[in-house]
Amino acid sequence: MYVPPSPPKDAKEWLIEDNRALSKRGAVRSSKYRWPTSTDREDGKTVVKIPYVVQVAKTELQRAFQDLHQATCVKFQARHGESDYVSFQPAVDYQICFSKIGKHKGKQEVTLGIGCEYKGTILHEIVHLLGFYHEHNRKDRDSYLKIYEENLDPAVKDEVLKKTDMDNLGFTYDFKSIMQYSKTAFAKTSGLVTMEARSDPDMELGNENAFSAADIMKINKFYNCPQKNDLYKNMEVMVQTGDGYLDGTDAFLYLELIGDKRSSGESSVAKGSYYDDFERDAKENYYVAFKDVGTIRQLKITVKDGDKTYTFGEKNVYPSQTVTINAS
Repeated sequence: MYVPPSPPKDAKEWLIEDNRALSKRGAVRSSKYRWPTSTDREDGKTVVKIPYVVQVAKTELQRAFQDLHQATCVKFQARHGESDYVSFQPAVDYQICFSKIGKHKGKQEVTLGIGCEYKGTILHEIVHLLGFYHEHNRKDRDSYLKIYEENLDPAVKDEVLKKTDMDNLGFTYDFKSIMQYSKTAFAKTSGLVTMEARSDPDMELGNENAFSAADIMKINKFYNCPQKNDLYKNMEVMVQTGDGYLDGTDAFLYLELIGDKRSSGESSVAKGSYYDDFERDAKENYYVAFKDVGTIRQLKITVKDGDKTYTFGEKNVYPSQTVTINAS
């Protein structure tokens, strides 16, 4: 099948989600597939250093690393002759997005074909690289998800099988995980619903651009990071743009919560992927994971546009208040 370099929007989601999964492989999530930890020379804390080389999506890769480095002890570092390392590279078949599960010896390839060179997709593959399966592969998933097997593409039915050896690390089912696919993933016909939440069939599944709170906490627990006791929470953020001719922005938006206990650090706000965030006269809701700060007192907004950064004055926030951000 021929897919043009800039496919229409109704084809784009299929490209990223379903083709990404076609070549996915699983492995037992044990210490054998865990990246080694070491002690940081500067602060004496546990750190996971992963050497890498890159041939594709360099800017988006750095954005993904920034999210990972800020919230966990996993640090990607440029390779300097290490025998075990990760190579981020383009695909021969440009629809493929691929990573093995966990660490393997020698050169380990993460393939990012056309349609995969976005921060959220890269984060998804990195989580596989760190040793995690898809959320819908949990052996207890039938208590949370309804699977419509009659709507599945027969060629990819194996992707929906439960993994009996999958360790959930004590976390409940995460509908907003970056490892959770959408309601129409793996469909035999575009648009057919293949899975939905039993508690709320209308719930949108997954998060295409960023880690959920549980994603972060799982990584920290699995690798015994110093941050393993940090609590994260998912929050829904509404961003509204003006309707003027020059309104809307292509910049990246970051939020930081300041509470009575601590500040959260910056979290990026965007759907990413093929979505054109913050267009003129738009109103969108985003699920964003923040470190728990206690009672929220202030909100700090930062807009980054190329090499320019704009930080707005901290806005006072009161309990139960809905915050609307006007991006113009």
